Amino acid sequence: MDSRFDALSRRTLAPLLLAGLLALGGARLACADSPVFGASGLLPGVRQADIVPMAPGVGSATTPLSPAVNLIANGGFEEGFQDGVGLGWTAFANGSSQAGWCDDTWTPVVYQGAHAQLMSLKDIQERDRYVGIFQTVAVVPNTTYLLTLHGLVRSDPASVSVSNWGYRMQFGIDFGGGTDWQSSDVMWLELMWDEQPRTEPPLPTGYQFGTYAATIRAPGDRVTLFIRGWNKWPGPWEADYDVDEISLAAYQPAGAAAR
Repeated sequence: MDSRFDALSRRTLAPLLLAGLLALGGARLACADSPVFGASGLLPGVRQADIVPMAPGVGSATTPLSPAVNLIANGGFEEGFQDGVGLGWTAFANGSSQAGWCDDTWTPVVYQGAHAQLMSLKDIQERDRYVGIFQTVAVVPNTTYLLTLHGLVRSDPASVSVSNWGYRMQFGIDFGGGTDWQSSDVMWLELMWDEQPRTEPPLPTGYQFGTYAATIRAPGDRVTLFIRGWNKWPGPWEADYDVDEISLAAYQPAGAAAR
């Protein structure tokens, strides 16, 4: 693990060119008008990421600054969508698949409120196909922030043993504020959220939402957050990646003075 990086993770219950229109099959997907994108072709980041350690277990003993203003625009996806992508976010994918984005209003996969961001992949022609979203935010240099994400992975195989861990979700940070998800400036980390049945919540518990929290510190005044679904293997199976209630807020250890 990079010595500059540490994160607190816990499981909880609870485009280049427009290429065409999404044609995803399967129940509960209202994404027929969502775009399909090729490689991003966006400008690279200009500075190397700088990620600051957070000691294990510190998350339970820390609190957000008050008031904890969420710097992520439309992090709860309640403020609307355009072409299936939450307002304030930009979509990306790397082709050789059917990739789609959708306003997911199916209650079992919405962590909070009435909407979540759905990202889908199917009909994979090559290994390592991605679908994702990103957003760049303004930050105060050398300030510590708490990043929190909620979500889940759903697939047709519905089991890591069947898919050989074929469907995963990751997040990445570019601390120079770059917008190229394929840049080496982006540091990616896998979210340890195992796939679940795609169209039917497992009984008796229902879907299990993953929650991930990490402290980050930026050397500059902008950072970019990337979130992506990852289909590792070629094949026809569909994977659906839902994310909701994404936040980035300044924070400090409990009892410590604000920096």
